[in-house]
Amino acid sequence: ILGVVILVTGLGVWQVLHPNVRRYTLRTYKPISRPYRLVFVSDIHFGTLFGVSHGVRLASLVNREDPDLVIIGGDIVDRDLDFVLREGSLTTLRHMKAPMGIFSVIGNHDLANGTGGQERTYLEKLGIHFLINDSIPLNQDIWMTGLDDYRFGKRDYDFHVTEKDKLNLLVEHEPMHILEASQKGFDIYLAGHTHGGQTIPLNLVIRQMFLQEYG
Repeated sequence: ILGVVILVTGLGVWQVLHPNVRRYTLRTYKPISRPYRLVFVSDIHFGTLFGVSHGVRLASLVNREDPDLVIIGGDIVDRDLDFVLREGSLTTLRHMKAPMGIFSVIGNHDLANGTGGQERTYLEKLGIHFLINDSIPLNQDIWMTGLDDYRFGKRDYDFHVTEKDKLNLLVEHEPMHILEASQKGFDIYLAGHTHGGQTIPLNLVIRQMFLQEYG
């Protein structure tokens, strides 16, 4: 049993350090002025296992996609913010480049130890904009709505499409509002949290818990 646990844990760590990039081309009937390239990354989990070198590789991977917009799906820090700040891994996120900006929602690990506000303040100084229970226009074509964390945040936000003729994005950490987002007319829905199940057999369990286990 111990050998199996070590093997599965090692496989999960390897997968985190070698992320699988999925690329999709989406077409819309909305009258957008040009094509856009969006990069979504989630569950970075900076902490004792994943530090500066992990962040440098991640920023390089994101920049390689030449994004117009970067969205982070929460769980940036793996609970222990004090350690992460001492280690300096959060500063690697400032190397991500996107002309339309870098935006983030908050995750359960960011909030679990009560340091979510401090983390948010620090990251906003690095140029990362948090969108929590709010909707904003990103430009003349795109509106984005970000929800608070389902577990530790406030769930009473009545999210809705602000302008129906724009491309509307909905982002949250846990994938809890997929159907509702579709019914309300959002064009793109993004969430993290599940890690795709990460390894067998958890990937099979995750598929029973959520409508979508990744992305």
